[in-house]
Amino acid sequence: MVKISVVIPTYNCREVLGRCLDALAGHGRRGECEVIVVDDGSTDGTQDLLRGRADRFPAELRFFHQDHRGPAAARNLGVKNSTGGSVLLLGADMIADGALLGEHLDWHERHPEETVAVLGHIAWARGIPTTPFLRWLEHGAQFAYPLIQDPTDVPYRFFYSSNISLKKGFLLKHGLFDEDFPHAALEDFELGYRLSKAGLRIIYDPKAVAYHDHLMDQMGFARRSRLAGEALCILHRKHPELAGEYRPPDSHLLKRAVALLVWNLPQVAAGLLPMRFLSACYLYMVAQFMHSGYSAKSRERSGTISRESAR
Repeated sequence: MVKISVVIPTYNCREVLGRCLDALAGHGRRGECEVIVVDDGSTDGTQDLLRGRADRFPAELRFFHQDHRGPAAARNLGVKNSTGGSVLLLGADMIADGALLGEHLDWHERHPEETVAVLGHIAWARGIPTTPFLRWLEHGAQFAYPLIQDPTDVPYRFFYSSNISLKKGFLLKHGLFDEDFPHAALEDFELGYRLSKAGLRIIYDPKAVAYHDHLMDQMGFARRSRLAGEALCILHRKHPELAGEYRPPDSHLLKRAVALLVWNLPQVAAGLLPMRFLSACYLYMVAQFMHSGYSAKSRERSGTISRESAR
């Protein structure tokens, strides 16, 4: 009997997806889980990889394909086709620790209440170089586990869809991911917010570990931050009650020049700077990138309204 369905959206990351599936194949309690991969319009041979794995995968492996519509739509398709009582949302670039599935299963068996979700831990994968920038990301900029005060009652903003499980019935009853969010940015935050209003309770289990096998640098994170800014604009349109929390960053020229200089430093040089100063510069630049995306999305919306008014 399938107790938990692992739902993995993927887009053009065949190599790391293979490592993700290899890690899941080695898990125990195989008859109690299924793995569902939704290919979001990949062009890198992902379908060939999945067809080659399906017959020899030790647990049930099912896969679906859709046109490129983003991870929110991909996860929704996976959840709708799942058969387990609980759903584990996992990223395609996450390498499951040997205890991951067992930890999620055990928590849901101990807490059958439909409102309970289990947040696992994410750390960098072995082999990913621990640069000052990645250490900064790990300590709050990307996954803010150090800020969790009560692991039995975690706020909705920690609803990280790369390693979190919840009851399928509760998810279907109170809404899936909003597909108006086209990128991997704040679509999980928005869902966590909606589910929290329906009584979602998140428990943090640091032993349910997945290793993030994705090398991130400043250039890649700048692009991601701009997309997050666009997503934040969408979020505020849908939930104006959250808009009051947003404060545009200041644009002090000297501060911006120093932060930009530090942002572009080679990591060897960045490692010589005090972490507190480095963190402040990185945080300032991320706020600038996000505001750039936010402003662009706002102008796009304003232009659409203006054109409609002129008709």
